[in-house]
Amino acid sequence: MTNLHAQASSLMEETKYLGAPLAVLGVLASLQSTAANAAKWPLVAALLLYVGFFNWRANLPLDNALLAGVHERFWMQPNLVRSLALHSRSGHE
Repeated sequence: MTNLHAQASSLMEETKYLGAPLAVLGVLASLQSTAANAAKWPLVAALLLYVGFFNWRANLPLDNALLAGVHERFWMQPNLVRSLALHSRSGHE
């Protein structure tokens, strides 16, 4: 749970507390989309699988600044998927 908390804190800090609510809205909106946008289901599944599996298997101690930086580099991929989910819902498909 420490890794998930650190990832959530990083998302909040990097996006000035707007990213997390917008990411949740984007993912929820993607799940409610029409069948024409069926490619969003694999993206949401990949996001949940990646975040869950990575944080379950990551064993770097986050109290070391260097190792925490290495760990944070792997948080960019889920942020990209969250951004895609939000962008696709904004009407720019």
